[in-house]
Amino acid sequence: METKLKNIITKVYKVFNYTRPQNINNVCTACCLDINDARLLLTTELKLIPVELICDYNDGAQAYNYDMVEFKYFLPRYLELISEYEFTSAVDVSLSLKNLNFNNRTYWSTNEEVQCINEFFLAFFEKCLETDVYNNEAQLIEIINMFYLASIDVQPYLEIWLQDLSNFSIIHLEQLITNNFNYRGKIRTNSFIDSDLNSIIENWIIANKKTITTAIENQIMATNLKEEQLQRLSYLYDTMNYL
Repeated sequence: METKLKNIITKVYKVFNYTRPQNINNVCTACCLDINDARLLLTTELKLIPVELICDYNDGAQAYNYDMVEFKYFLPRYLELISEYEFTSAVDVSLSLKNLNFNNRTYWSTNEEVQCINEFFLAFFEKCLETDVYNNEAQLIEIINMFYLASIDVQPYLEIWLQDLSNFSIIHLEQLITNNFNYRGKIRTNSFIDSDLNSIIENWIIANKKTITTAIENQIMATNLKEEQLQRLSYLYDTMNYL
């Protein structure tokens, strides 16, 4: 999966080979983005721009008339950093790709670009399911929210998750349910998670309760997890009765 994702990032750099902007127009350079940092964004080789500068560019006050050509120039670096779990918002992980606006066909009318973005999101999500190394930075619900705020349809990714509830993927599900659902079986509100996404996740969990419960049973019986993970799965099994 790691090799697949790196190949996609290489492709992203080729597909989004936009001309370097002459000026930064998308972010306020009067107070949000220091003029020297703006200069660094424009003069540093794209692949070498540090995550801190991309975060400043991403999190600063945004222009009303957003220049997607400017954004697309920086997009390969965004995706490369995210693929390495260096998220491009210092405010919240879920805001890392808030300017992608993937449902806006005015911005996304080129088939090759659309395909490239879809390939990245799929490969990155599959990588997340196979590991927990990003847990120091984010939980999977925050990454799903990042997809959602980028105007990516999250439903297909939830179904991919459901198809392979083993090892780390079941642990991620345990974290999602244990940390985000209350004893009444309702997902807790979060200032960064849209209520519509909350509903999507809640309905998905309830609709697939039997499948999830069976997967938990199988993982507990397999006993190839750490003791702490087995305890958490046992607690999750009990929790599912309340959902």
